[in-house]
Amino acid sequence: MIKILLVEDEQEKRRLISSALLSCEGITLDNIVRATDAHEAKRQISKQKFDLLILDINIPRRADDQIAVGGGLGKR
Repeated sequence: MIKILLVEDEQEKRRLISSALLSCEGITLDNIVRATDAHEAKRQISKQKFDLLILDINIPRRADDQIAVGGGLGKR
């Protein structure tokens, strides 16, 4: 099962992107993990591997250290 991390602080944009993803064959709510800021994104990445990261580059609480995704994205 593909795992997607969607990082977006604006609720309406999160809803629109989620709807677009759900229109893809085989994608369900179980495939999509949402985060609203960099700290939550990092926490999610530390808990599980993701195949796809959709990231708002202007998210809140994004410190000088960027979101480290190297170990969080699955390799296929």
